[in-house]
Amino acid sequence: MAATVPHRSSRFTIGPLELETTAGELQDDSEDTSGRAAWTAGCKLAELLLLEDKSSVREWVAPGARVLELGCGCGVAGCAVAARDPAAHVLFTDSNTACLDTAARNASRFGTRCSTSVLRWGDVDAASKIATTFRPMLVIGTDVGYDPSSHGALVRTLAALR
Repeated sequence: MAATVPHRSSRFTIGPLELETTAGELQDDSEDTSGRAAWTAGCKLAELLLLEDKSSVREWVAPGARVLELGCGCGVAGCAVAARDPAAHVLFTDSNTACLDTAARNASRFGTRCSTSVLRWGDVDAASKIATTFRPMLVIGTDVGYDPSSHGALVRTLAALR
């Protein structure tokens, strides 16, 4: 299996998207900073969404979909959804507000179709509220399963988003 390598530079490009990260910036040592970089799976999903024949992607991302990105980090995959489909609505979620700020900056070109929300995995009440108010048709998450200790909370969150 190939190693997962993040984009650690502050700016990078995937297809037509120019994105930024906060990798390398000063941070609190107690916080999880994994979302401050753009990791391989998010970049690969973005490439697929942006560069592949859109008719094949349409089979699993319906036009005008309401897509929730779970553990969005800097929002690479969600931005690709928004860039691919001008009718899509994307909600970027993460427990780290610095990551949500970066995702919001990256998604700002898409206007009000994109928004952010703090969501800590395992917070079933918050996930249920998001499910009721945003009504996601599709939940995406890339590079989110790297920490086995978070799997239980991730599954509880996904169940509450149904």
